[in-house]
Amino acid sequence: MPEPSDRERAIAAYATEVRAFHAFFGTVLVVIAVLHMAVVFPFLQTRAAVPLIAEALARAKQEATSAEAAIEAMQKAAGALAEFRDALDSGPAALRRAIADQVARSRAAAVEPTLLEEAIKQQIGKQVETLGVALDGALGPLRALQNPPAEIVEALRAAEKDLGRHVLALNEVLREAYAADPAFWQRWDDPGATFGAASPRAEEVLQEIEQARRTLDRRLATAAAALRSRQPELAARSAELTAGGRNLKERLAGVNSRPWSIPLGMGDLARLFPALAGVLTLMVLFRLKRVLALRRAHDGVNLDLLAPSWVVGSRSTPGAWWALILVCAPLVITIHASVATLGDPGLFVSLLGDPSPGSAIAFGAAYAALVLVGIGQLPAVTRGLVGAP
Repeated sequence: MPEPSDRERAIAAYATEVRAFHAFFGTVLVVIAVLHMAVVFPFLQTRAAVPLIAEALARAKQEATSAEAAIEAMQKAAGALAEFRDALDSGPAALRRAIADQVARSRAAAVEPTLLEEAIKQQIGKQVETLGVALDGALGPLRALQNPPAEIVEALRAAEKDLGRHVLALNEVLREAYAADPAFWQRWDDPGATFGAASPRAEEVLQEIEQARRTLDRRLATAAAALRSRQPELAARSAELTAGGRNLKERLAGVNSRPWSIPLGMGDLARLFPALAGVLTLMVLFRLKRVLALRRAHDGVNLDLLAPSWVVGSRSTPGAWWALILVCAPLVITIHASVATLGDPGLFVSLLGDPSPGSAIAFGAAYAALVLVGIGQLPAVTRGLVGAP
């Protein structure tokens, strides 16, 4: 049996160890929590937000540029569509003159009827091709857009499906009119005559062309109005993102200012903090294991009365689990800081500012070693704080 004086000295040594552990653990908690929550975490969070703001600003500017380009393209298309309408109105007179000239020359040269018929069909094809070129001139600016809005895509698709198809059908319809009546072109004597005068079917196709043209014109006007209404919103969004990016840069510049001024640069502190937190965490866990070992050596002594502790107590103490959570907090902070730091490759660069994978690997290996060693201490600490006797 040990002497009473030896036992008292052992209990006093245990009490001294517990008080020292309390002071050390409290200091570690304060240092890690303050550095993590007030300095490192805001710095990493702000650094992560800066490129996101920049990307959002670039997208907003790109959208505004695309909207301006789309409006300009629709203005050009509307002008070209008016030219297409003029070509459609003036086409019958031009085709009548061309056919009349062809007939006159054929009669003078005594050309065979078959050759005259083929020449007239070719003249009809050329006139319809002229309309197709005018239509392509109207749709060309819309097709040239890199990222057209959905309204323009739908309008272009409908125009190519309806307007383009009906213009091509006009060639066949006029040829049918010529086959039915070789003198059909003389019905265009009236200056205001349209292609519809050639035949009832030609009139039907012409109405379909006019309806499709008006639909396209209306859709372009609606899409242009919608884009113009969005321009103030895009400008306000760009201004908001610009101000947000400026604010983030100011926050980055002020993170390491008084009263939290630290001699290290913020990038250096962000890289070193997980290692510092990991080392302090291991020191806490090792000292706690020592306290638990000393407590086990005094089995049968009411140490809660002789040396009360807010961390180490009897297993029946209601706050034992809270104590375990508190002890694990530095390790959790270390893991979080390690993941957040390694998630920002911009923190690991060479002296010239180039990315340094080797530096990232070295720091990552150090973080992992400290975290794994800390996790390895948890089973013994858990058994000592909340495990069965």
